[in-house]
Amino acid sequence: MKNDSTKQNLFDEERFKKEVEKAKKIYFSWPNEIHCHALNENIKITRTGWEHIVNKQRRTKNQSYFRAKNFPQARKLIETINLVQDIRIEDKPHGTITYWILQGILDKVIIQVVIRQIGNQPKHFLSIVYKGGAPRRK
Repeated sequence: MKNDSTKQNLFDEERFKKEVEKAKKIYFSWPNEIHCHALNENIKITRTGWEHIVNKQRRTKNQSYFRAKNFPQARKLIETINLVQDIRIEDKPHGTITYWILQGILDKVIIQVVIRQIGNQPKHFLSIVYKGGAPRRK
């Protein structure tokens, strides 16, 4: 019984690594800027966004897996969604941080994309959040 569990964990680890590597290739193939339709301006694509997605200290392996698995939809959402779902503003000692949350349903999955701006610096892609499967219509 223990061997079956070990095999399942190994399979899950392999699948996890495969999804993360696929997302990484996609992320680093993006241009340095992408036009965000909802904000009507270009946003920067930086290493910060990638590091935020796979941050091992901040999220579980399960969260990282679903972010990586659904990552291919992030660019499409940025370029096509025309409405900002939410805006959050945090006042920090080093300046104001603003977050724009875009949300959409793509391929039957609800995802959010987070765009961040620190002070007057350029806006940049920060993260993708998997919110689950879209409700089915009856």
